[in-house]
Amino acid sequence: MRHPSEPFSARRLPRPSRPRVGRPSKLGDDAARLILLALVNGADHATAARYARVHHDTLAKWLKRNGEPYATFQAWVREAESAFEMHVWHAIHKHGDA
Repeated sequence: MRHPSEPFSARRLPRPSRPRVGRPSKLGDDAARLILLALVNGADHATAARYARVHHDTLAKWLKRNGEPYATFQAWVREAESAFEMHVWHAIHKHGDA
């Protein structure tokens, strides 16, 4: 796992852990970056999916799939959501101390 302070824009998803049969996944570095950017700024999953130009059901499937690149993407999503939550928490407590 990468260091959490590495910006999402510098990260690259790992290759799939097993060859898929059928159509290749739309989950690539560009879609992942757009979704993570939206989430780290407070968007919900549906809005983040729209921002990345993927259907919200597609994002939901990516968040449930096993193997790579999905496991890495899921960890990054949790990290982006946590980063936003901490940003809000600090903002609230900063104003509470004023």
